[in-house]
Amino acid sequence: MVAAGVTALVYTLLDGVAATAREHESSWSAQPDGPDGPDAPSGEDALPEPAETGPAVEEDVTIAGCERDSVMGWPSARVKVVNGSASRADYFIGVEFVDADGVVVANGLTGVVALAPGESVRKKVQGVGEVPAGTTCRFGDLSRTPSSE
Repeated sequence: MVAAGVTALVYTLLDGVAATAREHESSWSAQPDGPDGPDAPSGEDALPEPAETGPAVEEDVTIAGCERDSVMGWPSARVKVVNGSASRADYFIGVEFVDADGVVVANGLTGVVALAPGESVRKKVQGVGEVPAGTTCRFGDLSRTPSSE
């Protein structure tokens, strides 16, 4: 039942992206790539460069614990995020669950939005699927970007 709901959500999101692409397709031009080509941001399309103010994101995020549910066998991790930057920040946190042979057997994701400088938060990162006993966890993808909120 949950899998069907997740599948429906994914298809809905993909349909939305495809519709948006079709709407903007006519405004795309066939300019050569390069500094002034179609991939170059200009005017209101330009995005600000992420400002690295403070320690690296790896110093802001720590794993406080890694568990395997005794009934279902699904993994979870407890993470702590402390914003070490000078401004509000958003975090994307990916966790990999690894078996005794070093093989990634599950993944989990979480995010933190608009965490103020010096503030901390604890989050649970849930892995999906049964994993063997002894599974450990480590960070996968991590990012910190200036918050727009």
